[in-house]
Amino acid sequence: FKNYRLRLVFSDVNIPKFIYSDDFKDWNSKAVAIICDYFWNPQKNLLSGPWVGFGLEHWDNEIVEKSSGAKASFEQEVLTVGGGYVYYLSKNCFINPWVAAHLRLNGDSEILVGSKTFENKPLQFEASLKFGWKF
Repeated sequence: FKNYRLRLVFSDVNIPKFIYSDDFKDWNSKAVAIICDYFWNPQKNLLSGPWVGFGLEHWDNEIVEKSSGAKASFEQEVLTVGGGYVYYLSKNCFINPWVAAHLRLNGDSEILVGSKTFENKPLQFEASLKFGWKF
């Protein structure tokens, strides 16, 4: 199992405004996930190099209609597939650029927020650059 990593992830993200319609603001998503990663070439007991991962997530979302200030909440389960590259800058410090796709498994596709309808897309993409420290 030296090539595998199992992660429990908790996140609280304010979704960038350019991702969704001008009719809305303050989209926040809190997530809990369990992800299994596979590394092709772990080096010296370090999970480094290219990796792919998949898992299940639960998202609790909240969004606000811009004109009225009305707020709506919605939940969904999501299947996640992603990959990236872990590069160690020193013995303990690393960077991890990665991308992921999230497929909504359940939850409404249209959310009524005040007088507007928010479109909850079935497929969403994400990219990030993480900095880490191995203890």
